Amino acid sequence: MLHAVILAGGSGTRFWPLSRRARPKQLLALASERTLLQETADRARAAADATWVVTGAALRDEVLAQLPDVPPERVLIEPEARDTAAAIGFAARIVAASDPDAVLAVMPSDHIIGPTQAFADVLRTGAALAASRPCVVTIGISPTSPHTGYGYIERGEPQTIASMGSATVQGYRCAAFREKPDRPTAERWLAGGRHFWNGGIFVWSARTLLDLLQQHLPATRAALDRIADAWQTPRRDAVLKAEFAGMQRISIDYAVLEKAKDVVVLEATFSWSDVGGFAALAELAATGAVEATRDPAGNSSRGAPFVGLDAKGCWVQGDGRLVVVVGLDGVAVVQTPDATLVCPLDQAERIKDVVKSLDPRWT
Repeated sequence: MLHAVILAGGSGTRFWPLSRRARPKQLLALASERTLLQETADRARAAADATWVVTGAALRDEVLAQLPDVPPERVLIEPEARDTAAAIGFAARIVAASDPDAVLAVMPSDHIIGPTQAFADVLRTGAALAASRPCVVTIGISPTSPHTGYGYIERGEPQTIASMGSATVQGYRCAAFREKPDRPTAERWLAGGRHFWNGGIFVWSARTLLDLLQQHLPATRAALDRIADAWQTPRRDAVLKAEFAGMQRISIDYAVLEKAKDVVVLEATFSWSDVGGFAALAELAATGAVEATRDPAGNSSRGAPFVGLDAKGCWVQGDGRLVVVVGLDGVAVVQTPDATLVCPLDQAERIKDVVKSLDPRWT
């Protein structure tokens, strides 16, 4: 079986005041009437036989409310955040306990991707490959700009892969995972055509991942085994809390991906955005990937009636109250019942710094 594992932890800062500690980005309806988490689950359902979610205790109730079709036993609660190696390993070990031959498709919960069928087709191709040999399959996103905020994947020799429908698909050996580059390096990689953005979407068998953890992060693998042994006993919660507290805080990339010897890259045939902030929403609205009301001056609005006078290229999001913008270009105006943000879109990265300085009641 192909099991989708949705990573839905974390806290929100880039989309404040919409996002808060108890309502991070994935729980918001940023692109449509459905939240990013719900849209992710829709895509997962189109590709996989079962859907699992890994999240934190503070988000559990909202995740269950937003995903009524996901059985509560498939919503795995981390007692504390220990980064993605622990989260993904946790899911792999619990899934493997009931399905030793499981293949996992791991994905973030806060991206905008489309169309769904193209996404599902790529995942199924990766799943067929991961079931046939102990490899890691990663999905590479063709870069459209010299972005310095993403990790990159350098592709190696091409590989011809048989998909589940017996068609052939072009893949590549992964030559290396690359850290976030500076601007000149990103420009060089974009021009060279041998680098993909790393979208954080991976496919592998549960057995392959657990073997990699045993090889490269044995203490974490041992902790996961102890959690699985206690999973159906009254000791489950106590063991889970104790073992998570002692796990190394490390990403799956550093823990195993960069050390794995057989990594295959499939090029995404779908559009992708990690929706890094309000500027990204404005750009996506211009392409139609985000539902918004557009006017001839390039302003986009969601959730509020908007009037612009000599206003151009603004992003406006509200709670039903009228928003009027006069004589401003490229500004985000975001209104919630208890806070209002006004910020140039080209300085939206600074919102996370503001959040750090706010009284906790506003975050």
